[in-house]
Amino acid sequence: MAQIDTDYAGPRTWAGLTHRPTTFRQLVEAHLASIRARLGQQHDLQVLFDEVSGVLGDWADRPIGAGARQTSFVGNDGSPVEFSFTFSPDGVRTRVLFEPGGAAATRSELERHLALLAARLGDGTRRLEAVADLFLGPAADPSPFLLLHALEAGHATAPPLHKVYLNPAASGRPPLAVVREAMGRLGLGPAWERVEEHLGADRLGSPSYEPALVALDLVDRPVARVKVYLRHSQAGIDDIELVSRLGAGHRGGRYAELLGTLNPAPLAQWVKAPMTCLAFAADGTALTTTLYCPLDPNLPNDAVAGKRVTELLTRLGIGVEAFRSVAAAASGALPAASNRLSWIGFKEIGRPLVTVYVGLGGTAEAEPHRAAPAGADQEARWTGP
Repeated sequence: MAQIDTDYAGPRTWAGLTHRPTTFRQLVEAHLASIRARLGQQHDLQVLFDEVSGVLGDWADRPIGAGARQTSFVGNDGSPVEFSFTFSPDGVRTRVLFEPGGAAATRSELERHLALLAARLGDGTRRLEAVADLFLGPAADPSPFLLLHALEAGHATAPPLHKVYLNPAASGRPPLAVVREAMGRLGLGPAWERVEEHLGADRLGSPSYEPALVALDLVDRPVARVKVYLRHSQAGIDDIELVSRLGAGHRGGRYAELLGTLNPAPLAQWVKAPMTCLAFAADGTALTTTLYCPLDPNLPNDAVAGKRVTELLTRLGIGVEAFRSVAAAASGALPAASNRLSWIGFKEIGRPLVTVYVGLGGTAEAEPHRAAPAGADQEARWTGP
């Protein structure tokens, strides 16, 4: 991951922004205002900003140029803030993801953040409190991260949904052992045992099925999700398809089809590996799967990535205008000189859901002369700034 130098004059921003915010709080507000103007989500995005602003913390008000060089796991350019958008036949949903403290937060900063969440969300943090010590224990190292926090615009009049993402490798213990113990504490031990039986306990924890993240919905309802993300650094299409069969509504060959649409190069040639997510209802009654594919740096630029995402949305029967509006706001008039479209996620439960993750910058900003990955389209190859 590229480092972000916090001693520059202003933050990286989307190309469509007309001014450069000087703090990350201003940056979040400006980007949500840009999306609000393009998508017309006036109420939802104002409520989302108000909620995000209430939990960002003091770090978000320090000038972005102040302090030492930092790197965050959140964005491909090292930025501690990223945006994502879920597109479906029903419309668009917006999320903001950030790293508390800005990047590499100290233990005291994380403790203050967890206390703030407990005071704000009450019983919604019970599951987090039950497992926090497994991820934030005495041996935990803040590199690359300990905790990430996301907020998603609420359904209709519902408040924004808070989520946290925990690093099972941070404590120094084997990530699989941490996941196994966390699932047991959360009452999902039997559900996780079925996953191990299906994928093979001897392969879980290997580069083919490496536990990368554990996520929790911070809401006290049975439908709240507990999610485990598996990174597939040394996996083939069949390995990823095997994960998909765990989820409700599985369609054989679906993930292989989508991977081929996004990047026809063999997985072994991808610069960054795909992931799958196993989402368990907190009461253990349901399990769904989501496929996540890195666009940057596997594709040379946003022109190619935007074309592939548009093809996928069209194939799934999802309108493309909202995505094109988001992409235009992020990449501007020269998408071949931008790498802000960073990831795409796909889930299907009766209807398709496609989530596109949009960073402030991209790896190509730090590596402007890197070659396009094998198998990438040539019509918009990266040519530098």
